[in-house]
Amino acid sequence: MKMIATVLFVLLVNALVNLGCAETPAADRATTAASAAAVDLAKPEVPGPVAVSPTAKLALKLHAVGAQIYSCAAVTDDPAGSGTTYRWKLKAPEATLFDASGATVGKHYAGPKWQYKDGSVLAGAKVAEVKAPGQDDIAWLLLKAVSHEGQGVFTDVTFAQRLNTSKGKAPADGCDASAQGHEARADYSADYLFYTGGV
Repeated sequence: MKMIATVLFVLLVNALVNLGCAETPAADRATTAASAAAVDLAKPEVPGPVAVSPTAKLALKLHAVGAQIYSCAAVTDDPAGSGTTYRWKLKAPEATLFDASGATVGKHYAGPKWQYKDGSVLAGAKVAEVKAPGQDDIAWLLLKAVSHEGQGVFTDVTFAQRLNTSKGKAPADGCDASAQGHEARADYSADYLFYTGGV
């Protein structure tokens, strides 16, 4: 009887030790993941015109890969007063949105609008822009939310930034009277950061 009690005691001690060992790495992993998320969601340093309010909170960061679609159109705002000229004008973006793991989570399209896989949709309007560091890259933008659809991650978003752009500028030529209405696609990529609050 005494031997059985001793064996049970040893088994109980081993079980408690093993349980503690199993839990500690999991807790460490959770802490590491939380720290990584906090780092990922830290506000980036950006030029003043495209910065958000200090009270705005970065809620989501997505990477976009796709194209900027331009249409050749007649314009009458030529400063030289020489009449109608033709220019590539932005028609719409068309891009796939990816999360930090590289998984497809949504799309970006005309509006401009962003749609997440949960069905929520954000429409924005440009507030400000600054030239991108790269000469061949489209501008960095600050956009304000103007409408929302559905319920999900975009429901409470108030501002968005387009940063870290690569390529995407309109063609330098090829738009004239004979090309009016024609479209051109310029491949691009960018990071889109979405904020809550700060209004």
